[in-house]
Amino acid sequence: MIEVTEQAAQLLKELRSSMQGATDEERADKVLRLVYSGGSFGVSFDFPREGDQVVQSEGTDILLVGADLADAPRLARHSDEQGTVTILFTDIEGSTALAQRLGDKAYHALLAEHNRILREQVARHGGHEVKSMGDGFMVAFASAARALSCAVDIQKAFAAHNAEKTPARAESISARPEPVEARINVRIGLNTGESIKEAGDYFGIAVTLAARIAARAQGGQILVSEVVRTVGGSLAGVEFRDVGRKQIKGIKGRQRVYEVVW
Repeated sequence: MIEVTEQAAQLLKELRSSMQGATDEERADKVLRLVYSGGSFGVSFDFPREGDQVVQSEGTDILLVGADLADAPRLARHSDEQGTVTILFTDIEGSTALAQRLGDKAYHALLAEHNRILREQVARHGGHEVKSMGDGFMVAFASAARALSCAVDIQKAFAAHNAEKTPARAESISARPEPVEARINVRIGLNTGESIKEAGDYFGIAVTLAARIAARAQGGQILVSEVVRTVGGSLAGVEFRDVGRKQIKGIKGRQRVYEVVW
């Protein structure tokens, strides 16, 4: 979660007022960018840069926080006051076989579309992309409810994408067209708990459990720990199906796992 200070919010308000005369072309290319320098904040009407993160969007105005704000106070907190964070892991089911079937060029294009869809939903729900791991992502949330809502919207977005890639029924088997692009089946796992943050990454048993739960999911499925269901379930307004207690590799004791019904 990223907080915008009152000072930055006021600067943003003033800059929006001064931008009333900006042309549509200017607004399409540039964004409102929050900067931190010499112990104070400022807002500029500038081009986005690599590493920027969306803080808030209002109409055509998007406020970005740059990577240079990593040390700014109250701007890069993705866990709550107790250090609790909800970790979401994703990966593409059968990615190795898919890459071999499609070939490098087509698979690279598929990954680019996968990344675009996933990052769009993470930004919408206020998640923090910790890292990308080829065909998967690790994302941190301060709120278990927002993490759940994000997971559901990720699956809905890929379901819509896959529906567009399904070829229409052909008149005969011999006339059946080959799909130009493959379906993207993503599996997701979540866990909530205390973790250690170091060098922009998260470590600990809570993170390991989230990764192991994701590995148990199938394409199009969301699996979560009992803690996620308890902490965020009612607020997220989602339903769960108990899939039983599972022995998770590297985790002591059997863990109850739930599937999110979306």
